[in-house]
Amino acid sequence: MLYINNVFFLRLIAKIATLFKTDIFYKNKYGIKCIRRISINQSHPALSYKAEKIVFVNPLSLKYGFDYLKDNFSNTEKNICDTPHYNLIDCCARGKPEESIYLQLEKKGCLDSRDGFSIKNPSQYHMSHFNEAKDNMESNKTKPIRIFIVNGNYYIFDGKHRAALYAYYKRPSIAAIVVPTNLIVPSKPKFLKAGKAYSKQRCLYNKLISCDEVKK
Repeated sequence: MLYINNVFFLRLIAKIATLFKTDIFYKNKYGIKCIRRISINQSHPALSYKAEKIVFVNPLSLKYGFDYLKDNFSNTEKNICDTPHYNLIDCCARGKPEESIYLQLEKKGCLDSRDGFSIKNPSQYHMSHFNEAKDNMESNKTKPIRIFIVNGNYYIFDGKHRAALYAYYKRPSIAAIVVPTNLIVPSKPKFLKAGKAYSKQRCLYNKLISCDEVKK
């Protein structure tokens, strides 16, 4: 796997990856990154999965799933209340999004497998999204989050900000779609051969592949 820490080289590779519609993984000091991650997520089977019914879960019980980061940067296995997403909600609720550590991590690329990126007027951007999400919550229009269950624990696959919002305001439940675990398993888990720094990712992966749905 490549180790890349050059912005211009990354942009060139990203253009090539987009042109040929291919996935390119590489490592940097924070963890494993994937070029074209947005397009990958849009086509992920876990997002297109259509459940027969919606379930309601306690947002305070939700855990952070895979983020492909090294252990000292990773939020994997943490309760949603102990994540940067919750911190962002807290700061926005107080009208001070600029104080959130989330903005710093977002810029560095230290949240998940995405590269770091800058948003124009990040405080305004996140405050606007917070207000919209809060309005949706209060009018019961929040889109269901997507979770997977391992050993009785609920892990978030999609919807961390929504989950953090509901947890912050101590809502008793949030609508969720339970995605079968066999759709969650990474097809090529790069962290398996990426050294000891990824023990959190490997631990969750090992729990996941031991599930009955995955074994079938």
